[in-house]
Amino acid sequence: MRICLSQTPQQQQQNSQPTQQQSQPQQNQERQDKPEPEQFRKLFIGGLDYRTTDESLKKHFEQWGQIVDVVVMKDPKTRK
Repeated sequence: MRICLSQTPQQQQQNSQPTQQQSQPQQNQERQDKPEPEQFRKLFIGGLDYRTTDESLKKHFEQWGQIVDVVVMKDPKTRK
């Protein structure tokens, strides 16, 4: 399964720290214009119930922010 998360602008501002060369407003604007690399947005969740669907998982995690993509992997033979 793969879940891609997206940070809210407030979270991006909290996570950004100004460099000595740039002012904070300028750096925050650059971070908002450029999303973080994909490997920092993915989340693996194992041990899911076999009845878990893409939609139910997405609905659960949306309470913490925007969900870009959800993929629940299932065994091709058993569909569990």
